[in-house]
Amino acid sequence: MTSRSRIKYLASLLTVLIAVGSLLFVDFAFARGRGGGGGSRGGGGRSFSGSHSSSRSAGSGGYGSIRHSGSRSSASRSSRSGSGSYGGRSGSYDRSSRQSTRTDRSGTRQGSQTERQGSRQETQGTRQAPRTEKQGTRQESRTEKQGTRQESRTERQDTRTETREDQLDKRQDYRKDAREDWQDYGDDRWDDWNHHWHGYYGGAAFAAGIVVGAAIATLPPAHTTVYVGTTTYYYSSGVYYAPQGTTYVIVPPPTGVVVQDLPAQCTTVYANNTAYSNCSGAYYLRADDGYKVVGPPLGGIVYTLPDGTNEVVVTGTKYYVYGGGYYRPYYSGGTVIYQIVADPTEGG
Repeated sequence: MTSRSRIKYLASLLTVLIAVGSLLFVDFAFARGRGGGGGSRGGGGRSFSGSHSSSRSAGSGGYGSIRHSGSRSSASRSSRSGSGSYGGRSGSYDRSSRQSTRTDRSGTRQGSQTERQGSRQETQGTRQAPRTEKQGTRQESRTEKQGTRQESRTERQDTRTETREDQLDKRQDYRKDAREDWQDYGDDRWDDWNHHWHGYYGGAAFAAGIVVGAAIATLPPAHTTVYVGTTTYYYSSGVYYAPQGTTYVIVPPPTGVVVQDLPAQCTTVYANNTAYSNCSGAYYLRADDGYKVVGPPLGGIVYTLPDGTNEVVVTGTKYYVYGGGYYRPYYSGGTVIYQIVADPTEGG
């Protein structure tokens, strides 16, 4: 039990004791008053008057009851006054009790307010902690994402750099391989060109340095692009060029190519009722979109051989070879003519 509770309890107990004592005193006073009146009636008013009021004269003996009544009223008043006095003390104790209750309540309210304030602070701290934690988590997530993006950018940059380097290496390797391939092609073809197309570009072309196998740095301004399958060639004024690395190599007329215009100095040769154009040993056949280079037409008759033909003998028979065609000489009257025949080395 707290000090305030003890004080409150003692005050309440004292109040009860005072009230009980007051009641007993009043009861005792009334009891004496009733006993004195009886004596006056039985033994005379003098005895009562002398007993209760010395200030009043004793000559009213037979009517002492009136005196007694007054005395009793005075005693009653006195008793009531005394009771009021005790009642005043009781009121004082009640005020102390109320003051103690107010103090207790005030302390209780103050404690409750303090407790609520502490609870609010604790709740605020509890809320603040998750906020702080979430903020830290978000910051870490941003930092991590930023780092991931930076790493991704770096990886992409590295990948692009590696890709460029790989592509550059591939292009360089391709150019190198192409140069080597063309060099091999030129080496392989040179003997064949020299054997079959020697002197094809003659006259003014030869004087200008245009010979089969020669390489030039740039193409003539007036040239067209022609194709044989997927192979690209360039054509200008009867001369054919093939790309080789960063240069262009002069080649014989490639079989299968189609051009819009025939070279200069062409003659007509008939074979199997078909007209061919003989242009210095290269043969063209009329096509829908121009003139197509074809092989020497078997059975065709020419009266002069191209410049640069080579003489060969196969099983005792003389032939002249040029541009992949075999020319067999015949006599017609006193004139020699040449008929285009199949390759005698392939017939067994």
